[in-house]
Amino acid sequence: MLSPYRKIRRKMRTLLGRAGLAKTQLPTLRLVFTTPDDFADFLADGRARRRYQRFEVTVDPWRPIRPDWAGRLGPLLHLVDIHASYDPDGLKASASFSTRRPVVAAEAVRAAYPLFYPVRISEVGSRVGVHPDAPVDERWNLGGGLRHLLPEELTLDEYIDFDVLIDAAGAHRLDRNTETMGLMERQAAPEILINPKIHRPLKRRHPGPETFSAQALIKDGRLVVQGEGKIFLDAPAVAPLTATNLWELWGVTDLDASAMGTSPDAVRRLAELAAYGAVLHNAAPGLPLVPELANLISQPFGKTSLLNHMNRAQTQVRLVMNGHTRALTTRPTPAISVILPTLRAELLPQILTQIAAQNHPNLEVVIGCHGVPAPALAQLPEVAKAILGPVLEFPSEAPLGSVLAGLTEAASGEFIAKMDDDDLYGPHHLTDLLAAWHYTEAELI
Repeated sequence: MLSPYRKIRRKMRTLLGRAGLAKTQLPTLRLVFTTPDDFADFLADGRARRRYQRFEVTVDPWRPIRPDWAGRLGPLLHLVDIHASYDPDGLKASASFSTRRPVVAAEAVRAAYPLFYPVRISEVGSRVGVHPDAPVDERWNLGGGLRHLLPEELTLDEYIDFDVLIDAAGAHRLDRNTETMGLMERQAAPEILINPKIHRPLKRRHPGPETFSAQALIKDGRLVVQGEGKIFLDAPAVAPLTATNLWELWGVTDLDASAMGTSPDAVRRLAELAAYGAVLHNAAPGLPLVPELANLISQPFGKTSLLNHMNRAQTQVRLVMNGHTRALTTRPTPAISVILPTLRAELLPQILTQIAAQNHPNLEVVIGCHGVPAPALAQLPEVAKAILGPVLEFPSEAPLGSVLAGLTEAASGEFIAKMDDDDLYGPHHLTDLLAAWHYTEAELI
């Protein structure tokens, strides 16, 4: 399940109130910081080792890291609720959160830091660029899944698509100084583009008595799809396929493309047919498509099991959507928050390993322990700590709706995806959901 965060945030806040998860009177630590260094300096404060259940952190003055900044709380056990507000015009930001049990103040403050300042870098389409001489404090590379702003294994040239820069003085800027930062140009749109609102899977097609294998060819300037004595499609080869054209292929399960040729029009029509989902095969090798797609559709294809047929069709659609649509090739990779409610903490290592294996490069997982205590971070898989977000605890009597509402409120991603602790997910699960959202524009996938 995948849904845009902005569509459900307001509803989730309403559910939080109805579920009785309102804030209660608890021992409160109130802090006002003026710079990022204040967070680190707090570790020497006498209150840093004391335990509290409620925290209110304000940064004043606070300069927006980017116009649409929405930070995220780092890993923190026993979390009950969290609320953050940002006022770029008033140069002020604040966050309040509470825990079911008292926690050490130093851990809470360290978890609060990424609500206000960047602490991690995406593997693709990084949002933060750092000057080699920037004074980045190593003290904030302290486990819990948080990564240092400037990983040593990355070179400057590997930073792309910055929204914020940190200069040699450590100042955050929104401009793009290519001379000092060595920025790379954003990836250009591929030459072959499809329109995913039209060129997309329209209907599942399983091989059977009422379906057909067919051949696609270009003849006399016409794209013809024919087979078993029928002509399924006859359309101008120079024009993009329409939705009506694709509906005419509803019974075609696979297409022999050996007679399509290699002209630019032929390649564009092949990309559109690939997005429709009928398995393409025997196309000319080396076509100017993304290499994986060009190789796939050049392979032979014959009678096979239903599962193999569906796997090849899905792989084909995935490759064309992620390689030949403007939205998925040139825009910044959107953040996805996976919300994971669980009644069985012993299942967390298995599902977290699956989530960490997702090939979507920009995600976090928000865990909700429903009636069970949250596990220690040391018990969770090491590979999952880099994507670990807040870990919340809910009483056993809380309804599932309020648990999901609380997890959604704590999430920071542009999209929310719910996953279950006892399911199996392939590595393309989230990217497939994101592609489906782009070509359907549904509020819920």
